[in-house]
Amino acid sequence: LEIFHFYIIYAPRRGRKPRETWQSLVHVCRRWRSLVFQSPRRLDLRLYCRPKTPAKDTLDVWPALPLIIAGDMTLSDTDNIITALGQSNRVCQVALVLAGWQLEEVLAAMQVPFPDLTDLVLESVGETVPVIPDSFLDGSAPRLRFFDLRGIPFPGLPKLLLSATHLVTLWLENIPHSGYISPEAIVALISVLSGLE
Repeated sequence: LEIFHFYIIYAPRRGRKPRETWQSLVHVCRRWRSLVFQSPRRLDLRLYCRPKTPAKDTLDVWPALPLIIAGDMTLSDTDNIITALGQSNRVCQVALVLAGWQLEEVLAAMQVPFPDLTDLVLESVGETVPVIPDSFLDGSAPRLRFFDLRGIPFPGLPKLLLSATHLVTLWLENIPHSGYISPEAIVALISVLSGLE
């Protein structure tokens, strides 16, 4: 049991990533596997889905743990990320760098509620960038705490953020003119978001 605690508490501090730590533990023996899966919230277990992660296989092998979807997709196809986004009730964090055509596919997959989404980072690279529709996240982000939008127009942003009552960090950078939001609208929005730092 002492070794078990070492892996959970100290291994991440020694350079091992937390995702590698718990996945290594479940392969030690049945008892350890059982211990890990009995306390998924306490151990803060997450599944990481990256553009090259075979999402369908990964999601079938592991229990229904919260998902973190992250990576630079500009050199990848979108199949694995779209598959992971299809598990919207499990997604807690999304951080993606995308080309314009990839952004269209990702936005199409994110028109439904993501009830556990706490962190969202979207960055678009390239000339042609689609506008985020008002139906993004079904128009609501109740648990969102961190929102970072770079290079993507989103005229409906104020409406979405009004539902984000737990928002702590808002970062907007290089927003194209097609997504212009007036300074007055931003000031009004900030005054409503009382938790914003």
